[in-house]
Amino acid sequence: MDKIKNNHQNEVADIDIARKMTHLPLTVRRSIELLGIILIAFVVIYLHNIIMPVLLALVAAIALLPVYRFLVRKKMPATISIFLTILLMTILLALIVFLITSQLKPLINNFDVIKQNISNHIDAISIWFSNRTAISTTRQAEIINQQADRFLNATGN
Repeated sequence: MDKIKNNHQNEVADIDIARKMTHLPLTVRRSIELLGIILIAFVVIYLHNIIMPVLLALVAAIALLPVYRFLVRKKMPATISIFLTILLMTILLALIVFLITSQLKPLINNFDVIKQNISNHIDAISIWFSNRTAISTTRQAEIINQQADRFLNATGN
């Protein structure tokens, strides 16, 4: 009964805070909201090394919860249900890694051929462009290098 009373008191306090916020001038409310956004941005930017693993664990737990509940519903002990759920997740991750690496292996083995084909296509495009405009292929390369340098400098690299 005390728990219900405490919850009700907390809800009333939340409503009182919201009611007090509506009586503040608009500029003060927007300033408080802006400070909140800045605080959230600070937490995300500077604490992402802590937040990201926690979020990943949360997503994994939410994704695995139906499997765990299914096993518990089938009268399996909780410990065994947890173990089987984690084992299933490990097997699925291993399968995904295996499939990705099996698809990347031919790509890596044929990298030289792919690189040569891309180079041939870029050369063909450059020649086509130089035929359509008065810009030579060497000038095109200079322009591309300048723009790439500007882009990389703008991103902080």
